[in-house]
Order: sequence, then C-alpha cells, then structure tokens
Amino acid sequence: MAKRFIRFIAKRFIQLHHKLMRRIGRLVATIGHYLYRLSSILSCYLCGYHNPIDVLSYPGRPQGSVPSSQIRWSIIEKKLPSTLTTCADIGCNTGFFSRKMARKGIYVYGYEPDNSLFRLLVLSIESGELQNVSVTQYSLTPTNIHIIPEVDCCFFLSVYHYWVQSFGWEEAALGLRRLWEKINVCMFFEMPDSASNAKLKNELKEMGETPEECKRYLEGMLNKLHNARITYLGRIITDFRPNEKRHLFKISREG
Repeated sequence: MAKRFIRFIAKRFIQLHHKLMRRIGRLVATIGHYLYRLSSILSCYLCGYHNPIDVLSYPGRPQGSVPSSQIRWSIIEKKLPSTLTTCADIGCNTGFFSRKMARKGIYVYGYEPDNSLFRLLVLSIESGELQNVSVTQYSLTPTNIHIIPEVDCCFFLSVYHYWVQSFGWEEAALGLRRLWEKINVCMFFEMPDSASNAKLKNELKEMGETPEECKRYLEGMLNKLHNARITYLGRIITDFRPNEKRHLFKISREG
C-alpha cells in the first residue's frame, strides 16, 4: 500500500513539474517576444524612423506631405499585371512593398542585409499577420543573386547604386542580367543619379551631370536586358534626403 502511494505521489509530482515547466517556457517565450518587439521599436527610433510599423516618415520630411513609399506604390500598383503570383523584394528595408504585395495575395520573398532594418522587417510582417511573406537576412550581390527563386515580379529599388559603389559598373550590370533571368513578368527598378545624390556623385558621374542625361543613361543600360521593354515611371522624391529624387522604371518581359 505504501509503495503504491509513493508511486502515485511521484507520478503526480512529475506531471505537475512538467506542467509547470511548460508554463514557465511559454512565459519566457512571451517575455522574449515582447522584449524583441520593444528593442525593434527602439532600434527603429534610433535609426531615425518615426513609425515602427509602416516606417513611412523620416526626419526632414515636410509635415503633412505624402511619404515617398506611398507615392511610389500609388504609381507601381497601377502597373502591376493581374497574373502575378510570386515576387522578390530585394533590399526590402522594413517591408513596405513586401506587405503591399502580400496583401494582394502574392507570395513574397524578401531580402534585407541590415540587422536593424531586418528586425523591423520581421516586426512589421508579424504585426500585419501575413502568412505569405518569407524574409531572409542576407546581402544579395552580383555574384550570388542567382540564388533567389524564379519569380513573376521583382522590386529592385535603390539597391543598384550600392552594387555600382562596391563592385563597379561592369560587375553590377552582369548582376542585373543574372537577376533579370530569374524574373518571368516584370521588375520595378529605382536608382538615384549624380545630379542630386551628393554622397555618390563620384561613383555615379558616368551617368551624366543632369537628371535628363542620367535618365537616358539608365534607359540605355536597361534596354540591354534581353527581351525587355522599358517604361519610365518618373523621378520620385525620397523622404530621408529631401533634395534627392530617384528614377523609377518598370521593366517588362517581352516574348
């Protein structure tokens, strides 16, 4: 009788211990999750962003003005084919365009190398409760761009000039061709020019000295892509550099 009672007590103790450990584990996970969210939001403000979820406002943007990302999206959305099912967002920052595409039912592969921005990216995807977005903290370059999956659409916004800065025009162009091989339908491409980007003026001087010269240079460069039709969508402001505008293109696959 005593042995049976001891076994019963031991069994109950083990059950209670396991139950307690599971609850403690869930509590620790919950605390960790909210600490991650809090640190991400703090990181957001330290980076200069005012809105940790949509990240649409930057220091220096005129009060009441429309954010650049929203302006670009209003242009891009009208140019989206209705048949898209997959999209790659390269250098997706905090995921503004990734979220917009995902809400249209398109599966998005997002890539962002910066640690602080990636934390905000994860936070924004979680906050939107989006199940059709896969994000990776990874730096895509002209030499490894081939690793991305084949997709219908690609957002390649304000990344190419960093390729030029790091690898030179020739290697960057080779990477762009490799990227285009992965895209079935269209790509949205954006790049600053030497006329307004003082930081990269020397690296971009090959483009020309005026916005029109730079536009023609980019059109010539993009027209070298195989089976590509180039549509110029405009020269759009940026939020974080009020005096800078960037050229936006849609590249559509023909044939």
